[in-house]
Amino acid sequence: MKTKRIAGLLAFFMVSVAFIGFAFADGPAVEVETIGSDCYGQEGTGVYETEEIDGGVRFKGVMETPNPCHTVNVSEIQEDGDTYTIDLVGESEDVVCIQCVGAVTYEVTFETEGSGEIQVLHNGEEVSTVEFGNNSPGTGESGMFAAFISWLRSLF
Repeated sequence: MKTKRIAGLLAFFMVSVAFIGFAFADGPAVEVETIGSDCYGQEGTGVYETEEIDGGVRFKGVMETPNPCHTVNVSEIQEDGDTYTIDLVGESEDVVCIQCVGAVTYEVTFETEGSGEIQVLHNGEEVSTVEFGNNSPGTGESGMFAAFISWLRSLF
């Protein structure tokens, strides 16, 4: 009896913390990684690969830069309902670099629930649109919250 009471109080506390976290979240979690750079050829720019992940989407792209010695970072993210706009910018590394137009390859992990689209901008200019969907349709639960509900059900 005492074990169930403690488990119930623990579950109540964890649910409260989860809902407080959702209420004060600042939007989607976004991670950008520069995965390579070279002199620009004929490959073009924009998003070239998209992959649905649990709780979001991951995409790879190529950005044109003044030279290959740049990294890709987020300048701004805007949200309008289920549409996000992410502006990626090339930032120069402080190194001596070959002088050619650069092609910097990047990977973005965009974690958000539900479905919608992401308008991808390079230095303020739209280059691609990435669509993403809910990875657990019909259940009403996905990601961390679904894992927590499953754990909670296993207690009782």
